[in-house]
Amino acid sequence: MQYFFTNIKAVIIVFDVQNLSSDLLLKLSNYEELQNAPFLILINKIDQIVEPVLNEIFQMLETDKIKQKWRIQMCSAKTGLGVWEGLDWLDKNL
Repeated sequence: MQYFFTNIKAVIIVFDVQNLSSDLLLKLSNYEELQNAPFLILINKIDQIVEPVLNEIFQMLETDKIKQKWRIQMCSAKTGLGVWEGLDWLDKNL
């Protein structure tokens, strides 16, 4: 698969909390065109789990390999919880 990027200022990636994979995240973080773009990583459906463990999510997504500014924001698209907080962070980091 080939990606083409032009004038990208930020990257927003949404993961289902039950289906986390670092493949796409790490692939995007390695593109030269995205080196200055902050990454907002939304972890959706937190309302469906009993206790989200952020350290486990960091490990699963291999965030230690991301060179850009990044933030993981737990959220629920269903209730809106956490979505605006993530977008606010992104706005402040553009």
